[in-house]
Amino acid sequence: MEREEIAARYSQAFVKNDVSAVMKLMHPHAIFYDAYWGECSTGNELAKYLDDAFENDAHWYEQVGNLVITASGFVIRYLAFHKSDLRGKTPIYNGAEVFTMSKGLIKSISDHYCDPAAIELIEMS
Repeated sequence: MEREEIAARYSQAFVKNDVSAVMKLMHPHAIFYDAYWGECSTGNELAKYLDDAFENDAHWYEQVGNLVITASGFVIRYLAFHKSDLRGKTPIYNGAEVFTMSKGLIKSISDHYCDPAAIELIEMS
């Protein structure tokens, strides 16, 4: 699969909160790193981590700009909106997911963002 196709499939699966579809795109030894929380998941933990993240997420996401193709993968830039903001009028934060590839599968995802909500920043600190 080409990177563009993998990125599109990943985005579709993410929007649908479809852990199984995301995992089909992942290398067996893939790593997901959430830079904001400093959490890293791999192996058998990864599907559980994604399932928990989807279940507890109060946001929806929209890709902004074009897919950025890199030598070893791609980058998806996005805006996050609160689920109550159905029309996407007020972005809460922006971020980028950096993907590396191995043998046509996603080897790693590093999610970089900063949630400016005071309660989240207090909890993290």
